[in-house]
Amino acid sequence: MTQNDVEPKEQDWEKLVETYGDALIRFVNTYVRDISTAQDIVQDTLVRGYRQKLQYPNRSFHPGWLYQVARNLAIDVLRQRKWEQPLQDTAQGAADLPAYDRDLTLRMDVERALNQLRPLDREALWLFYYQEWSIETIAGHYHSTPAVIKGRLYRARRRFRHLWKED
Repeated sequence: MTQNDVEPKEQDWEKLVETYGDALIRFVNTYVRDISTAQDIVQDTLVRGYRQKLQYPNRSFHPGWLYQVARNLAIDVLRQRKWEQPLQDTAQGAADLPAYDRDLTLRMDVERALNQLRPLDREALWLFYYQEWSIETIAGHYHSTPAVIKGRLYRARRRFRHLWKED
């Protein structure tokens, strides 16, 4: 094997990690709520994506496949844990924070409200707002129609507003 045979593969791996690594970690962390577990899942996901790319070099690569694999692996971890303990009440800890950390409290409150949504609704909101995927792209990811995704986003936003007002 020559130097030229190795370099494109290493470059493909680096490009895959740089392009999707951080976003996938944040995505998986919304499921498992543990950054080290999320990193392990993403590493496994990227290795699977890399192997897929090597095995089928002429096949187009859709990033939705990586998100689906990462989601499935995260669900497997949650099944092994038999669901984790509920999060700490952030209202209790908010009084202890200095004024400059108030945005952290807000972020934790948003996270708590999001975690009460159904996983598919939370994932749709994540893909639409955070990853900035179009409705058509999300519909392709779920093998669904744009109308179904619009409805899911509408219900998820309405439920989030309801949960947010309760806090």
